[in-house]
Amino acid sequence: MESRRGKFIVLEGLPGCGKSTQAKLLLERLPNAVLNVEPTKALFGAVIRAYIERQPIPAELLEQCLKYKSSENDFWPFIHHIINQFKLKLHIGEIELQILYIADRMYDLEMNILPALAAGKTIIQDRYFFSTFAFGYSSGLEMDKLWKIHQEAFAANPNIGNFWKPDLTVIFDLDTEVSMARQNASGKVLDIFEVPKRLEKIREGYLQLSKRSDLSTGISVINADQPPEKITQQLEELIKYQTTA
Repeated sequence: MESRRGKFIVLEGLPGCGKSTQAKLLLERLPNAVLNVEPTKALFGAVIRAYIERQPIPAELLEQCLKYKSSENDFWPFIHHIINQFKLKLHIGEIELQILYIADRMYDLEMNILPALAAGKTIIQDRYFFSTFAFGYSSGLEMDKLWKIHQEAFAANPNIGNFWKPDLTVIFDLDTEVSMARQNASGKVLDIFEVPKRLEKIREGYLQLSKRSDLSTGISVINADQPPEKITQQLEELIKYQTTA
Protein backbone atom coordinates (compact mmCIF):
# COMPACT_ATOMS: atom_id res chain seq x y z
CA MET A 1 0.00 0.00 0.00
CA GLU A 2 1.21 3.53 -0.80
CA SER A 3 2.36 5.51 2.25
CA ARG A 4 -0.04 8.23 3.27
CA ARG A 5 1.02 11.81 2.60
CA GLY A 6 -1.73 13.79 4.34
CA LYS A 7 -2.23 14.48 8.04
CA PHE A 8 -4.88 12.78 10.17
CA ILE A 9 -6.29 14.91 13.02
CA VAL A 10 -8.96 13.51 15.35
CA LEU A 11 -11.22 15.54 17.65
CA GLU A 12 -12.91 13.78 20.58
CA GLY A 13 -15.04 14.65 23.60
CA LEU A 14 -18.41 14.57 25.30
CA PRO A 15 -21.57 15.71 23.49
CA GLY A 16 -21.73 19.50 23.58
CA CYS A 17 -17.96 19.94 24.01
CA GLY A 18 -17.73 22.06 20.86
CA LYS A 19 -15.55 19.72 18.81
CA SER A 20 -17.90 19.81 15.81
CA THR A 21 -17.77 23.62 15.79
CA GLN A 22 -13.98 23.54 16.02
CA ALA A 23 -13.82 20.95 13.24
CA LYS A 24 -15.72 23.26 10.89
CA LEU A 25 -13.46 26.19 11.81
CA LEU A 26 -10.39 24.09 11.07
CA LEU A 27 -11.86 23.15 7.73
CA GLU A 28 -11.91 26.85 6.84
CA ARG A 29 -8.40 27.52 8.11
CA LEU A 30 -6.34 24.52 6.98
CA PRO A 31 -5.46 24.18 3.29
CA ASN A 32 -6.53 21.03 1.49
CA ALA A 33 -8.58 19.82 4.48
CA VAL A 34 -11.68 17.62 4.49
CA LEU A 35 -14.13 16.93 7.31
CA ASN A 36 -15.08 13.38 8.23
CA VAL A 37 -17.56 12.31 10.91
CA GLU A 38 -18.09 9.06 12.83
CA PRO A 39 -20.39 7.23 12.82
CA THR A 40 -20.74 7.66 9.07
CA LYS A 41 -24.07 8.03 7.31
CA ALA A 42 -23.49 4.97 5.11
CA LEU A 43 -24.08 1.25 5.75
CA PHE A 44 -22.95 0.34 9.28
CA GLY A 45 -22.82 3.96 10.42
CA ALA A 46 -26.40 4.51 9.30
CA VAL A 47 -27.47 1.42 11.28
CA ILE A 48 -25.67 2.73 14.37
CA ARG A 49 -27.24 6.18 14.09
CA ALA A 50 -30.73 4.74 13.78
CA TYR A 51 -30.18 2.38 16.72
CA ILE A 52 -28.76 4.88 19.22
CA GLU A 53 -31.39 7.45 18.25
CA ARG A 54 -34.11 4.81 18.72
CA GLN A 55 -35.28 5.04 15.10
CA PRO A 56 -36.50 2.19 12.81
CA ILE A 57 -33.74 0.62 10.71
CA PRO A 58 -34.77 0.18 7.05
CA ALA A 59 -34.68 -3.44 5.89
CA GLU A 60 -32.90 -2.46 2.65
CA LEU A 61 -30.08 -0.86 4.68
CA LEU A 62 -29.52 -4.08 6.61
CA GLU A 63 -29.41 -6.03 3.33
CA GLN A 64 -26.76 -3.65 1.96
CA CYS A 65 -24.66 -4.23 5.09
CA LEU A 66 -24.90 -7.99 4.64
CA LYS A 67 -23.52 -7.71 1.11
CA TYR A 68 -20.42 -5.81 2.20
CA LYS A 69 -17.12 -7.28 3.37
CA SER A 70 -13.72 -5.79 2.76
CA SER A 71 -11.56 -8.92 3.06
CA GLU A 72 -11.68 -12.65 3.66
CA ASN A 73 -11.26 -13.01 7.42
CA ASP A 74 -13.19 -14.01 10.51
CA PHE A 75 -14.27 -10.45 11.30
CA TRP A 76 -16.92 -9.87 8.65
CA PRO A 77 -18.98 -13.04 9.28
CA PHE A 78 -19.35 -11.88 12.88
CA ILE A 79 -20.45 -8.43 11.72
CA HIS A 80 -23.02 -10.04 9.44
CA HIS A 81 -24.23 -12.06 12.44
CA ILE A 82 -24.82 -8.79 14.33
CA ILE A 83 -26.70 -7.32 11.35
CA ASN A 84 -28.89 -10.42 11.24
CA GLN A 85 -29.71 -9.82 14.91
CA PHE A 86 -31.05 -6.42 13.90
CA LYS A 87 -33.10 -8.05 11.13
CA LEU A 88 -34.63 -10.48 13.60
CA LYS A 89 -35.18 -7.67 16.14
CA LEU A 90 -33.08 -9.50 18.72
CA HIS A 91 -31.25 -7.88 21.62
CA ILE A 92 -27.98 -6.15 20.69
CA GLY A 93 -25.40 -6.29 23.46
CA GLU A 94 -22.93 -3.52 24.29
CA ILE A 95 -19.97 -5.40 22.83
CA GLU A 96 -21.86 -6.03 19.57
CA LEU A 97 -22.68 -2.33 19.26
CA GLN A 98 -19.06 -1.29 19.77
CA ILE A 99 -17.87 -3.90 17.25
CA LEU A 100 -20.32 -2.42 14.77
CA TYR A 101 -18.52 0.90 15.26
CA ILE A 102 -15.30 -0.87 14.27
CA ALA A 103 -16.97 -2.17 11.10
CA ASP A 104 -18.11 1.35 10.25
CA ARG A 105 -14.56 2.62 10.86
CA MET A 106 -13.02 -0.01 8.59
CA TYR A 107 -15.50 0.84 5.84
CA ASP A 108 -14.81 4.56 6.27
CA LEU A 109 -11.04 4.08 6.19
CA GLU A 110 -11.16 2.13 2.95
CA MET A 111 -13.74 4.29 1.19
CA ASN A 112 -12.87 7.79 2.43
CA ILE A 113 -10.04 8.34 4.91
CA LEU A 114 -7.10 6.44 3.38
CA PRO A 115 -7.75 7.60 -0.21
CA ALA A 116 -7.89 11.22 1.01
CA LEU A 117 -4.66 10.84 2.99
CA ALA A 118 -2.94 9.22 0.01
CA ALA A 119 -3.98 12.25 -2.06
CA GLY A 120 -2.25 14.54 0.43
CA LYS A 121 -5.36 15.90 2.13
CA THR A 122 -5.64 16.75 5.82
CA ILE A 123 -8.42 14.77 7.49
CA ILE A 124 -10.33 16.53 10.28
CA GLN A 125 -12.06 13.61 11.98
CA ASP A 126 -15.02 14.25 14.29
CA ARG A 127 -14.85 11.14 16.55
CA TYR A 128 -12.77 8.02 15.96
CA PHE A 129 -11.72 4.93 17.89
CA PHE A 130 -11.30 6.79 21.20
CA SER A 131 -15.09 7.10 21.17
CA THR A 132 -15.45 3.33 20.82
CA PHE A 133 -13.26 2.80 23.88
CA ALA A 134 -14.71 5.60 26.05
CA PHE A 135 -18.36 4.93 25.16
CA GLY A 136 -17.83 1.18 25.51
CA TYR A 137 -16.21 1.80 28.89
CA SER A 138 -19.38 3.66 29.94
CA SER A 139 -21.29 0.44 29.19
CA GLY A 140 -19.09 -1.60 31.53
CA LEU A 141 -16.72 -2.98 28.88
CA GLU A 142 -12.97 -3.20 29.46
CA MET A 143 -11.00 -0.83 27.26
CA ASP A 144 -8.13 -3.31 26.91
CA LYS A 145 -10.59 -5.86 25.52
CA LEU A 146 -11.93 -3.33 23.01
CA TRP A 147 -8.38 -2.38 22.04
CA LYS A 148 -7.52 -6.05 21.44
CA ILE A 149 -10.61 -6.55 19.24
CA HIS A 150 -9.77 -3.39 17.35
CA GLN A 151 -6.17 -4.49 16.73
CA GLU A 152 -7.20 -7.97 15.61
CA ALA A 153 -9.82 -6.64 13.21
CA PHE A 154 -7.41 -4.24 11.55
CA ALA A 155 -4.51 -6.67 11.49
CA ALA A 156 -6.70 -9.07 9.51
CA ASN A 157 -7.50 -6.44 6.88
CA PRO A 158 -4.66 -6.06 4.34
CA ASN A 159 -6.42 -3.14 2.67
CA ILE A 160 -5.80 -0.97 5.73
CA GLY A 161 -2.50 -2.13 7.17
CA ASN A 162 -1.11 0.15 9.88
CA PHE A 163 -2.26 3.45 8.38
CA TRP A 164 -5.30 3.92 10.63
CA LYS A 165 -3.51 5.61 13.55
CA PRO A 166 -4.00 9.40 13.74
CA ASP A 167 -1.15 11.90 13.76
CA LEU A 168 -2.90 13.88 16.48
CA THR A 169 -5.87 13.21 18.77
CA VAL A 170 -7.32 16.13 20.73
CA ILE A 171 -9.76 15.46 23.57
CA PHE A 172 -12.07 18.36 24.47
CA ASP A 173 -12.60 17.85 28.20
CA LEU A 174 -15.89 19.11 29.62
CA ASP A 175 -17.72 18.72 32.93
CA THR A 176 -20.69 16.39 32.49
CA GLU A 177 -23.16 18.89 33.98
CA VAL A 178 -22.07 21.46 31.38
CA SER A 179 -22.38 18.81 28.68
CA MET A 180 -25.96 18.00 29.71
CA ALA A 181 -26.90 21.68 30.00
CA ARG A 182 -25.60 22.37 26.49
CA GLN A 183 -27.44 19.37 25.09
CA ASN A 184 -30.71 20.38 26.75
CA ALA A 185 -30.34 23.97 25.54
CA SER A 186 -29.78 22.79 21.97
CA GLY A 187 -33.16 21.05 21.91
CA LYS A 188 -31.74 17.94 20.24
CA VAL A 189 -33.18 14.51 20.95
CA LEU A 190 -30.75 12.77 23.30
CA ASP A 191 -29.39 9.37 22.29
CA ILE A 192 -28.82 6.34 24.54
CA PHE A 193 -25.42 7.59 25.73
CA GLU A 194 -26.49 11.11 26.67
CA VAL A 195 -27.51 10.55 30.28
CA PRO A 196 -25.54 11.82 33.31
CA LYS A 197 -24.22 8.49 34.65
CA ARG A 198 -22.95 7.37 31.25
CA LEU A 199 -21.42 10.76 30.50
CA GLU A 200 -19.45 10.58 33.75
CA LYS A 201 -17.98 7.23 32.71
CA ILE A 202 -17.32 8.43 29.17
CA ARG A 203 -15.37 11.41 30.49
CA GLU A 204 -13.45 9.13 32.84
CA GLY A 205 -12.65 6.86 29.91
CA TYR A 206 -11.40 9.73 27.76
CA LEU A 207 -9.09 10.95 30.53
CA GLN A 208 -7.68 7.44 30.94
CA LEU A 209 -7.09 7.23 27.19
CA SER A 210 -5.28 10.57 27.18
CA LYS A 211 -2.43 8.83 28.99
CA ARG A 212 -2.11 6.03 26.40
CA SER A 213 0.84 6.92 24.17
CA ASP A 214 0.43 3.66 22.20
CA LEU A 215 -2.88 4.74 20.65
CA SER A 216 -1.89 7.82 18.67
CA THR A 217 1.24 9.67 17.62
CA GLY A 218 0.14 12.58 19.79
CA ILE A 219 -2.67 12.99 22.35
CA SER A 220 -3.61 16.31 23.94
CA VAL A 221 -6.41 17.50 26.23
CA ILE A 222 -8.04 20.94 25.90
CA ASN A 223 -10.41 22.47 28.46
CA ALA A 224 -13.66 22.84 26.50
CA ASP A 225 -15.28 25.17 29.04
CA GLN A 226 -13.66 28.36 27.75
CA PRO A 227 -14.38 30.86 24.94
CA PRO A 228 -14.45 29.19 21.49
CA GLU A 229 -11.82 31.57 20.08
CA LYS A 230 -9.38 30.60 22.83
CA ILE A 231 -10.00 26.91 22.11
CA THR A 232 -9.38 27.55 18.41
CA GLN A 233 -6.06 29.23 19.17
CA GLN A 234 -4.90 26.35 21.39
CA LEU A 235 -6.03 23.79 18.82
CA GLU A 236 -4.19 25.50 15.97
CA GLU A 237 -1.02 25.68 18.06
CA LEU A 238 -1.25 21.96 18.80
CA ILE A 239 -1.77 21.09 15.14
CA LYS A 240 1.10 23.31 14.02
CA TYR A 241 3.46 21.73 16.56
CA GLN A 242 2.40 18.12 15.99
CA THR A 243 2.20 18.14 12.20
CA THR A 244 5.50 19.95 11.70
CA ALA A 245 7.47 18.05 14.33
